[in-house]
Amino acid sequence: QKTAYEIRNCDWSSDVCSSDLLLVVDDDDLVRDTFCSILEDEGYSVTGASSANEAMQVLRQSVFDIMLCDIFMPGENGLVLLQQTRGSFPEMPVILITAFGSIDLARNALHLGASDFVTKPCSNTELPIVIERNLTRHAFERKTTLQNHIALHNSNENVLSALLAALNTRE
Repeated sequence: QKTAYEIRNCDWSSDVCSSDLLLVVDDDDLVRDTFCSILEDEGYSVTGASSANEAMQVLRQSVFDIMLCDIFMPGENGLVLLQQTRGSFPEMPVILITAFGSIDLARNALHLGASDFVTKPCSNTELPIVIERNLTRHAFERKTTLQNHIALHNSNENVLSALLAALNTRE
Protein backbone atom coordinates (compact mmCIF):
# COMPACT_ATOMS: atom_id res chain seq x y z
CA GLN A 1 0.00 0.00 0.00
CA LYS A 2 1.41 3.37 -1.03
CA THR A 3 1.67 6.23 1.44
CA ALA A 4 0.11 9.62 0.87
CA TYR A 5 3.51 10.96 -0.09
CA GLU A 6 4.05 8.30 -2.73
CA ILE A 7 0.63 8.98 -4.23
CA ARG A 8 0.66 12.78 -4.07
CA ASN A 9 3.29 15.07 -5.50
CA CYS A 10 5.45 16.44 -2.69
CA ASP A 11 8.53 18.60 -2.67
CA TRP A 12 10.97 16.39 -0.76
CA SER A 13 13.59 19.12 -0.65
CA SER A 14 11.36 21.34 1.47
CA ASP A 15 9.39 18.60 3.29
CA VAL A 16 6.14 20.33 2.37
CA CYS A 17 3.17 19.10 0.36
CA SER A 18 1.05 21.50 -1.64
CA SER A 19 -2.00 20.90 0.55
CA ASP A 20 -1.86 18.50 3.47
CA LEU A 21 -5.01 16.42 3.95
CA LEU A 22 -6.34 16.31 7.51
CA LEU A 23 -9.07 14.21 9.08
CA VAL A 24 -10.74 15.66 12.17
CA VAL A 25 -12.77 13.19 14.25
CA ASP A 26 -15.00 14.48 17.05
CA ASP A 27 -18.56 13.60 18.05
CA ASP A 28 -19.27 17.22 19.10
CA ASP A 29 -20.43 19.03 15.94
CA LEU A 30 -19.40 22.46 17.23
CA VAL A 31 -15.89 21.34 18.20
CA ARG A 32 -15.37 19.41 14.95
CA ASP A 33 -16.62 22.29 12.79
CA THR A 34 -14.50 24.80 14.73
CA PHE A 35 -11.35 22.69 14.35
CA CYS A 36 -12.07 22.20 10.65
CA SER A 37 -12.59 25.92 10.14
CA ILE A 38 -9.40 26.88 12.01
CA LEU A 39 -7.33 24.40 9.99
CA GLU A 40 -8.95 25.33 6.66
CA ASP A 41 -8.09 28.98 7.39
CA GLU A 42 -4.47 27.83 7.72
CA GLY A 43 -4.60 26.33 4.21
CA TYR A 44 -5.18 22.68 5.01
CA SER A 45 -7.70 20.48 3.21
CA VAL A 46 -9.87 19.14 6.02
CA THR A 47 -12.52 16.43 6.26
CA GLY A 48 -14.61 15.91 9.37
CA ALA A 49 -16.02 12.68 10.83
CA SER A 50 -18.37 12.37 13.80
CA SER A 51 -17.41 8.86 14.97
CA ALA A 52 -14.72 6.22 14.80
CA ASN A 53 -16.81 4.18 12.37
CA GLU A 54 -17.30 7.15 10.05
CA ALA A 55 -13.58 7.94 10.28
CA MET A 56 -12.63 4.40 9.19
CA GLN A 57 -15.03 4.65 6.23
CA VAL A 58 -13.49 7.98 5.21
CA LEU A 59 -9.95 6.59 5.64
CA ARG A 60 -10.75 3.69 3.31
CA GLN A 61 -11.86 6.15 0.60
CA SER A 62 -9.10 8.76 0.80
CA VAL A 63 -5.49 9.06 1.85
CA PHE A 64 -4.85 11.50 4.71
CA ASP A 65 -1.60 13.00 5.94
CA ILE A 66 -2.68 13.29 9.57
CA MET A 67 -5.66 12.65 11.82
CA LEU A 68 -6.82 14.69 14.81
CA CYS A 69 -9.13 12.58 16.97
CA ASP A 70 -11.13 13.09 20.17
CA ILE A 71 -10.64 10.30 22.68
CA PHE A 72 -14.02 10.15 24.40
CA MET A 73 -16.77 9.52 21.85
CA PRO A 74 -19.87 7.32 21.89
CA GLY A 75 -19.34 3.87 20.42
CA GLU A 76 -15.70 3.16 19.69
CA ASN A 77 -13.49 5.74 21.36
CA GLY A 78 -10.41 7.47 20.00
CA LEU A 79 -8.02 4.93 21.51
CA VAL A 80 -9.76 2.12 19.64
CA LEU A 81 -9.66 4.18 16.44
CA LEU A 82 -5.95 4.83 17.05
CA GLN A 83 -5.29 1.09 17.23
CA GLN A 84 -7.31 0.47 14.06
CA THR A 85 -5.44 3.17 12.14
CA ARG A 86 -2.06 1.87 13.38
CA GLY A 87 -2.98 -1.48 11.82
CA SER A 88 -4.34 -0.14 8.52
CA PHE A 89 -2.46 3.16 8.09
CA PRO A 90 0.72 2.82 10.17
CA GLU A 91 2.51 5.81 8.65
CA MET A 92 -0.28 8.34 9.30
CA PRO A 93 0.35 10.47 12.40
CA VAL A 94 -2.58 10.52 14.83
CA ILE A 95 -3.01 13.35 17.32
CA LEU A 96 -5.39 12.56 20.16
CA ILE A 97 -7.31 15.34 21.85
CA THR A 98 -9.51 15.34 24.94
CA ALA A 99 -11.07 17.62 27.52
CA PHE A 100 -10.38 15.01 30.21
CA GLY A 101 -6.63 14.63 29.95
CA SER A 102 -4.33 13.08 32.50
CA ILE A 103 -0.70 12.07 32.48
CA ASP A 104 -1.65 8.37 32.53
CA LEU A 105 -4.04 8.82 29.60
CA ALA A 106 -1.42 10.74 27.61
CA ARG A 107 1.22 8.09 28.37
CA ASN A 108 -1.18 5.32 27.30
CA ALA A 109 -2.09 7.14 24.08
CA LEU A 110 1.55 7.68 23.16
CA HIS A 111 2.33 4.04 24.02
CA LEU A 112 -0.46 2.94 21.64
CA GLY A 113 1.11 4.96 18.83
CA ALA A 114 -0.35 8.46 19.02
CA SER A 115 2.07 11.02 17.62
CA ASP A 116 0.84 13.72 20.02
CA PHE A 117 -1.67 14.40 22.78
CA VAL A 118 -3.54 17.70 23.23
CA THR A 119 -6.00 18.80 25.89
CA LYS A 120 -9.12 20.85 25.19
CA PRO A 121 -9.68 23.65 25.13
CA CYS A 122 -6.84 24.57 22.85
CA SER A 123 -6.43 27.99 21.31
CA ASN A 124 -6.92 28.90 17.67
CA THR A 125 -3.17 29.41 17.39
CA GLU A 126 -2.15 26.22 19.23
CA LEU A 127 -3.97 23.76 16.94
CA PRO A 128 -2.19 24.70 13.67
CA ILE A 129 1.15 24.66 15.51
CA VAL A 130 0.50 21.12 16.78
CA ILE A 131 -0.53 19.96 13.30
CA GLU A 132 2.50 21.55 11.64
CA ARG A 133 4.89 20.17 14.28
CA ASN A 134 3.60 16.65 13.69
CA LEU A 135 3.62 16.95 9.89
CA THR A 136 7.17 18.31 9.99
CA ARG A 137 8.35 15.54 12.34
CA HIS A 138 6.71 12.89 10.17
CA ALA A 139 8.24 14.35 6.98
CA PHE A 140 11.68 14.38 8.65
CA GLU A 141 11.28 10.75 9.74
CA ARG A 142 10.24 9.71 6.21
CA LYS A 143 13.13 11.61 4.67
CA THR A 144 15.61 10.06 7.12
CA THR A 145 14.24 6.58 6.43
CA LEU A 146 14.56 7.14 2.69
CA GLN A 147 18.12 8.40 3.07
CA ASN A 148 18.99 5.35 5.19
CA HIS A 149 17.52 3.00 2.57
CA ILE A 150 19.52 4.73 -0.17
CA ALA A 151 22.72 4.56 1.89
CA LEU A 152 22.15 0.87 2.60
CA HIS A 153 21.48 0.20 -1.09
CA ASN A 154 24.66 2.06 -2.09
CA SER A 155 26.65 0.19 0.56
CA ASN A 156 25.35 -3.14 -0.73
CA GLU A 157 26.27 -2.17 -4.28
CA ASN A 158 29.80 -1.25 -3.14
CA VAL A 159 30.22 -4.59 -1.36
CA LEU A 160 29.02 -6.50 -4.42
CA SER A 161 31.33 -4.50 -6.69
CA ALA A 162 34.28 -5.23 -4.40
CA LEU A 163 33.42 -8.94 -4.34
CA LEU A 164 33.13 -9.08 -8.12
CA ALA A 165 36.44 -7.25 -8.48
CA ALA A 166 38.09 -9.71 -6.07
CA LEU A 167 36.67 -12.66 -8.02
CA ASN A 168 37.88 -11.18 -11.31
CA THR A 169 41.43 -10.79 -9.98
CA ARG A 170 41.45 -14.44 -8.86
CA GLU A 171 40.73 -15.59 -12.38
